[in-house]
Amino acid sequence: MKPELVFLEGAARAPAIEAHWREWHASRSRDAHFEHVERAMASPWGARAWRVAALCDKHGRVLSTAYVYDLRYRLATQRLRVAGIGALCVDPQLRRLGLGTQFLQALHERLRDEKHDGAALYSRIGREFYERLGYRRLPSRVIEAELIDGRDPRFEPSPSLLREFDARDFAQVRNLYNTSSALQRWAFLREDEYWRHRIEAQLERAQRFPRGRARSVFLVGERDGRVVSYLRAMNSPDGDVLQLLEYGFEPGARDDVPALVSRAVEACGDARPLRARALAPSRLANLLPARATTWHAERRSIFMLKSFGGFEAPIEAPQDERLVWASDSF
Repeated sequence: MKPELVFLEGAARAPAIEAHWREWHASRSRDAHFEHVERAMASPWGARAWRVAALCDKHGRVLSTAYVYDLRYRLATQRLRVAGIGALCVDPQLRRLGLGTQFLQALHERLRDEKHDGAALYSRIGREFYERLGYRRLPSRVIEAELIDGRDPRFEPSPSLLREFDARDFAQVRNLYNTSSALQRWAFLREDEYWRHRIEAQLERAQRFPRGRARSVFLVGERDGRVVSYLRAMNSPDGDVLQLLEYGFEPGARDDVPALVSRAVEACGDARPLRARALAPSRLANLLPARATTWHAERRSIFMLKSFGGFEAPIEAPQDERLVWASDSF
């Protein structure tokens, strides 16, 4: 009997979540991973937009599985419904038998039937496998830089009050993102439920790792009672690298960015990161309190997009004049 594509529900999701944990998140405890996933999937956004897809044999054994997210993007004037595919894995005992290809082909057909315009994923195994299935790589570059200890003399002190994000800041941070992303040709359209899902995950991580390694940071810059800038970042588990996830600012608050990065470094305490890393537009290189800046093509997590026929995937590099930049992994 041919393996069948199914969307798992309730307790039936456990084998798939277990597989995702072993493949992608074994550095955290199994219980912590299950707790995180189950809480996220029970959130308003998760309950509506996060599913577990699996290719199963006739006995119900999970052969291959992935998370599937219902996302919205805008390409120029087109609004697109795109399925984000994350944490794809195949049973280690059954690899190199074509099950990954069979799973994705079946999933693509189902997504077409559900009126999705395309699918997107972050590849950690290289681009060739996914290109054979019709995906195209979106151009992206990674900045890596050696952070300066203390204040960088190239930048004036920020006039903004820099502080940790508070739930009351939600609407202003969201508006910063929405206003600036409206100017971009390719943009991820974040619903309020998605925003709250991401923010809750960030705050949960901050509580779990209050200082030091794996520290999660969400900071804002405030002027006259108004949020004019923000930064989301995370210290790497080994404590050496500050991963810049997202920043945004009003046109007059550009100088907040280096100040926010410096504050994020301080928030890591004794596990002070030595380097910064970001998948970002090149303008960020001029805003980092850093030296020895280098650029290279992204190889660790390549963003790839597949159209189901209604649009052409953008092949040009992202615009660097953006006031908001975000890395939404899934």
